[in-house]
Amino acid sequence: MKVLEFLVLIIFFNFLFIGCQNNPDQNNGSSDKNKGQHYISIDGLWRVTPETAIKFPHGTLEPAIQISGDAFGKLTVRGCFLWDHRFYDYWEIDSIQFIDSTNQLVLVDKEGSTYRGLVDQKKESIQGIAYSWGGDPDTNKLDFIREEEIDVNKLFIPYPPGPDRSVKYTYQQPEQIDEYLNTASIFNFVEDTTAFYNLIERIIKQEFGRLESFLIIKDQQLILDEYFYGYDRTQLHHIHSCTKSITSLLLGISLERHNKLNVNQPVFNFFPQFVITP
Repeated sequence: MKVLEFLVLIIFFNFLFIGCQNNPDQNNGSSDKNKGQHYISIDGLWRVTPETAIKFPHGTLEPAIQISGDAFGKLTVRGCFLWDHRFYDYWEIDSIQFIDSTNQLVLVDKEGSTYRGLVDQKKESIQGIAYSWGGDPDTNKLDFIREEEIDVNKLFIPYPPGPDRSVKYTYQQPEQIDEYLNTASIFNFVEDTTAFYNLIERIIKQEFGRLESFLIIKDQQLILDEYFYGYDRTQLHHIHSCTKSITSLLLGISLERHNKLNVNQPVFNFFPQFVITP
C-alpha cells in the first residue's frame, strides 16, 4: 500500500511539474502577442483628414503625428503641423497613452492641451477631439488617417542614421556642377576641425531650430553644401518672410556703395520697369 501511495505521489508531482513548465510559456506567448497588438498596430505616420483639417482664409493647417513603439511596449510620439501639405511647425507632444481594451488614444502637448481619440478596430483611422486648457473643444472634431505618401524623414529626421542606428556625419567637398561657382574643401579655410564637426552635430540635434540646408561660400568658392530632412539642391524651400531680411541686407550694401542713395527714397525708384497704379 505504501508503494502504491508513493507511485501516486510521483505521478501527481510529475503532472504538476509539467504543467508548471508549460503554463509560463503559454502565458508569455499570449502576453507578447497582446503587447504586439498594443503598440505595433498603431505605429506609423498619421495625418488629419481633409474634412477636419484646420482651415484659414489663406491656407489649411494639418496636424500630423508619428507613433513608434519599442520592444518593451513603450510608446513615443512626435507631432508637427503641415501648411498646404508642407512642413510648417512642430507640435510638441509631452505624453501618449493607448488603452488596449477601449482602443482609446490620449495625447497631451506642452501647452496642456489634450487630444482624445478612438482608434478603429482595423487601426486605419482615429476619431477624436482636441481640448484646450479650459476643457472646451478647440475644434468640433479632429480625425486622423494613416499617411503613406509623405516622407517621414522630411518631417522628423534631420540626418539619416547608419545601419547601427547612430548618426555619423562625414564631410564631403561640394560637387562642381557648373562653371559659374567653383568649389573647394572647407578645411582649406578651417583649422579647427573639431569646432566644425561640433557645429554640424548641433545642427543635426536641432539646437538652432529646424535647418533644411546649410551652404557656405568663401572667396567665391562653395565650401559647404549640406541638406537635412531629406532635402537636396534640386528642391525649393518656402522662405516666407526671409525675403524681407535679404532685401534689407541688399539695400544696406547698396547704401554703403552708392552715396546717391538714401533710406527716404521710394522703393519703386529702384525698379523703374514697374509702374505704380493708383
